[in-house]
Order: sequence, then C-alpha cells, then structure tokens
Amino acid sequence: YVLSFIVLWLPYHIVHPQDTGDLERFLIVNKLINNIR
Repeated sequence: YVLSFIVLWLPYHIVHPQDTGDLERFLIVNKLINNIR
C-alpha cells in the first residue's frame, strides 16, 4: 500500500507541488482505496 501510494503521489506532487490542502485530500482518498482493496 505504501509503495503504491508513493508511486501515485510522486507524479501528483510534481504536477501540483503547492497544493498542500489537496495532499490531505489525496491521503484520504488513498485510505479509501486501501479500504476497498
């Protein structure tokens, strides 16, 4: 789960490096995805 999160977050962070609020939302979405798995 952590590796998949890093792989997804790195390109997202490169595209949106200044969106810290979006990062919090992204963490929540990642938790939801992990719960589905």
